[in-house]
Amino acid sequence: MNIQDRQGLSEKTGEVKFRRKLASQQSEDGHTIFPELRNHGEMLEVMRQRASVTRDAIAQLSEEGKTLSPFIEIGAERCQRALVLENEFDAQGIAVDISFDMLRLGAEVANGLGYKKMPMRICCDANNLPIRDDTLSFAFCYATLHHFPNPNLILNEMERVLGDQAILYFDEEPIKGAIYRFTRLYQRHGHRLTTLEKVLDRLGLLPLVSKGGGVECEHGVLEEEFELMTWQRALAPFQNVEVTVNKMLGFRFNDFSFGLSKVLAWILGGNIEVLCSVAKANPVSTPFNGLKEILKCPNCANKHSIPLYIAQQRQGLQCHECGCFYPEVDGVIFLFELSLGRRLYPEYFP
Repeated sequence: MNIQDRQGLSEKTGEVKFRRKLASQQSEDGHTIFPELRNHGEMLEVMRQRASVTRDAIAQLSEEGKTLSPFIEIGAERCQRALVLENEFDAQGIAVDISFDMLRLGAEVANGLGYKKMPMRICCDANNLPIRDDTLSFAFCYATLHHFPNPNLILNEMERVLGDQAILYFDEEPIKGAIYRFTRLYQRHGHRLTTLEKVLDRLGLLPLVSKGGGVECEHGVLEEEFELMTWQRALAPFQNVEVTVNKMLGFRFNDFSFGLSKVLAWILGGNIEVLCSVAKANPVSTPFNGLKEILKCPNCANKHSIPLYIAQQRQGLQCHECGCFYPEVDGVIFLFELSLGRRLYPEYFP
């Protein structure tokens, strides 16, 4: 793996600091920090919309007989999508994000959307998922992979934790079309679109003239766009790859087979949606006995079979092998490699 494929400490720190401020603004008693971004009421309305989109996508997978539990959502933010699986599809799963503050805000979102059950929330590094091999049936993410220099490493991690015949699904990831450099005029700041931008968005043409994430970039968050060939290489370990690029224009193809839809997707770009599966010749046999049983110590990278246990007299988990303690705060478990945890969250990793 090329070193440039890895998300650096500065990008991780940028994510943590920016999301902390945004979570503060979007909490019930929050105050305005970023005028261009949503407040609490606007955020809840968007969460309802995202829950609805997720409900439709998951219902389709359920009708096709896909196994949805146990699941993991990468970049879960406020848990709005994982909440749908937990409460409406009777699935058990883990919502992971590098932002503790966003995961903690998930409790407010659950209350605002009328949900009772919470997923297990884990604050961790997606480059080093604290999950044992071959233990999950479903992995998904939305608008997350473009926060990394290259999707390869994260998709490889997702493939590692998925079992044989498991499913991977992701959506709302931008593709850098071949003509973008001639048509891209500006970078958008904030969540609110102008009337013209809304029209272009409905037509599937907004990515041709502008790129989002301006505020995020100013605060150290990585905002990448990958070419179609980058996605093809990153998805090489997966099977039965179904691709949709730019849903408004509807470029659909399977296994990146050559054809008119793929050519147009390569030229015009837009968001990419992918559904694919995993096939493993010799998967690790790990019976599912609960979510905490499939967690592993991020400091014991090569000891996949040693489970964590609930710490005595402390709120959190501890490793049987190395003794590392991982705190649980407001229902969120921190599972970072210790040196990284101390850099990102020194208040919780003394």
